[in-house]
Amino acid sequence: MIGDLDSGKVWKVDPKSQKTTLFMTAPNEASARLNPLTIDSNDNVYVSDSFQGVIWKTGPNGGAPTAWYAPSNPGQNDLLLPTPTTTSH
Repeated sequence: MIGDLDSGKVWKVDPKSQKTTLFMTAPNEASARLNPLTIDSNDNVYVSDSFQGVIWKTGPNGGAPTAWYAPSNPGQNDLLLPTPTTTSH
């Protein structure tokens, strides 16, 4: 999989056919800047979004992600934003 920094999309690449398909699009894709991604033992995909301060999560087949970590989630903070606040929450 490839996170496209400028488009807010993650692409899945078939290594045999070299065919590329859309795997995930971040909400507010114009504001998104996707960075590293990782896959857990259940094949869920987590993608870091440095401009929105979010870690997006989607299932093994891609599709619409949810905010696994985000400043807007209850009990979470803005430490992943480019300019986080320095006071405790």
